[in-house]
Amino acid sequence: MDEDEEVGIDATASKNYDLWWLAIFESGPTYNRYKSNGWTNGTVGQFPLSPFWEELPGWKFEPYHSYTVQFVVENRVCRNGIEVPGTWNVNNQTFFICPAGTGCRFGVEGREITLSPNPAGSFIRLQNFEPDLDRDYEMVIVDLTGKIVKSLPLTMDYVDISDLQNGMFVVNILREEHKMFTSKLIVNNR
Repeated sequence: MDEDEEVGIDATASKNYDLWWLAIFESGPTYNRYKSNGWTNGTVGQFPLSPFWEELPGWKFEPYHSYTVQFVVENRVCRNGIEVPGTWNVNNQTFFICPAGTGCRFGVEGREITLSPNPAGSFIRLQNFEPDLDRDYEMVIVDLTGKIVKSLPLTMDYVDISDLQNGMFVVNILREEHKMFTSKLIVNNR
């Protein structure tokens, strides 16, 4: 997304559910914030995220920050996901804010970069990632304590991770030392 672009979600497909939860997780060089509406009764269709995020004084979608939007729907009568954790209907989407006028959208044809496979064994592939040859990219993988476990220049869409222990990690891609992508990664080297 470009800075100052209106951000929103289309949840019209969830019309058969009457209980919903929305959360936004921010990851960036200056802030790491979180906001949620809590469980809300009713249905939701088009939902503008910018006004929701900016309800708090001084909050706005910041350039060079990644945001993960978590949208969960439930049926108030069944309450399957609430009563049996881990079974609810959840959708997570991540986007990155580019500084105004930079055109820094990443990925092939502006599509979001994704890690595949995830969980991964000995390698990961960055879907929709094509590095500009005249820019420096770096991949930094950190464990859940924040310790860097792997850091390497990124010149292609394939990365060997066979040296990582089993567990959960955070993968960051930096372009010219600015974070442009963040994702969780589960490593399972059987």
